[in-house]
Amino acid sequence: MTQIVPPIPAAVSAFFPLSEVKVWSLIVTILGDLAPHEGQGVEGPVLTALVERMGVQPQAMRVALHRLRKDAWIDSDKQGRVVTYRLSAMARTRTQEAQSMIYGGVTGSADLWINITAPDHGADGFAIAPRVIVADHIIDDALVMRWTGDALPAWVVAQIEQSAIVARHAGLVADLGLLRQSLGQNSDVMARTVLRLIVLHRWRRIILRTDPRAMALLPMEAAPHRCRALVAEVLSACPRPHLADLATALAEARG
Repeated sequence: MTQIVPPIPAAVSAFFPLSEVKVWSLIVTILGDLAPHEGQGVEGPVLTALVERMGVQPQAMRVALHRLRKDAWIDSDKQGRVVTYRLSAMARTRTQEAQSMIYGGVTGSADLWINITAPDHGADGFAIAPRVIVADHIIDDALVMRWTGDALPAWVVAQIEQSAIVARHAGLVADLGLLRQSLGQNSDVMARTVLRLIVLHRWRRIILRTDPRAMALLPMEAAPHRCRALVAEVLSACPRPHLADLATALAEARG
């Protein structure tokens, strides 16, 4: 059988270590990006070709699809021999709620309060120091100061940047700098779609774990904001393809 797609470049493999990838989550990323609306879906052969380019084995994909069906995250239907996969109504709602965080510009509340809480106060918010909580509300029995958007002291910025999730933004910034070299090397729609999806998946996993209050507090030169700008650059260079174009490219590759 003719090889459908070439192996992905080593730089891309390094950017997307499979040991850190949950295949079911990757499939949600793919369906959420390529088929986000009601009635849209990705045909099985196209989905298989995309994940195989990322190094995912077919058996791992089958197990992930089974789990997603069981958890009511995907629906599927079959016409002839071709199965089409789509997000369930529940999954579409969940993914649409995250769209602004994933694809949008700078996020974070403009109405934040810095609360110095009482000892042992189980306050909800982003802690920038022991008992110093940034929240989008006033915490009961706290000493409160409204944040007006002014630059924070360097030690506060450093404290936020030392948190584990912000450090992951910095790692993605470094990897994106290397990956950008691959953008102009291949105009094949499948290859560029894979680049788009692996960047989107890594970004999605980081940004959805990032407290938007921390993003709001950080200056624009901080790693999370630089990361968002680089992701936007890649997504612009690798625009979302039409599903019909992916199916055509796959058919042509098969000869």
